[in-house]
Amino acid sequence: MTFKNISAGALSRRQFAALSFALIGANAVPAAAHRERLTFSEIEWEDNPGFLYVTHSFHVHEAERTLYKAGVLSKPDLYSLKSRAELALYAAENFTLKTMDGTPITLELLGAEIVGRDCQVYQQADIDALPDGFAIDCRFMREFDHGQINNVDVKVTDRVQSLSFRGDDGVKTVQLST
Repeated sequence: MTFKNISAGALSRRQFAALSFALIGANAVPAAAHRERLTFSEIEWEDNPGFLYVTHSFHVHEAERTLYKAGVLSKPDLYSLKSRAELALYAAENFTLKTMDGTPITLELLGAEIVGRDCQVYQQADIDALPDGFAIDCRFMREFDHGQINNVDVKVTDRVQSLSFRGDDGVKTVQLST
């Protein structure tokens, strides 16, 4: 039987199913497993009473794998309280925030929790007023994995400003227009 001779009703259910699977299989693109080498951080401002909130989001499996191999985590399991605490301390040591004149903004570590497939680490700073801008350094996992990308969204005004840290990137700045 050729395709020219196929008409409605000419195929049995079995032939139709076989032909359908063959056509779908011929067009299918093989799915390649990929690693999610990304972190996302958000900096948000609450004017009343004056808190800066920072949330870091790590893909659970990637962070477990990379940070355990690097010796940062004592076991590759972010579902354990101890490993989440180790991740939170690692995040606090590898993310810095300063004003544009270089004054450090002290971030208090609040904790970490699993949300879906991500582990989120929370920090906050009690500051009197929003500065004119930030100098940000985000070094998460880049020393262990050269393909790592760390995205930071600054959401403190009406305009969201995004930064991407990769490779040997150093401190980057965001000027705020308040």
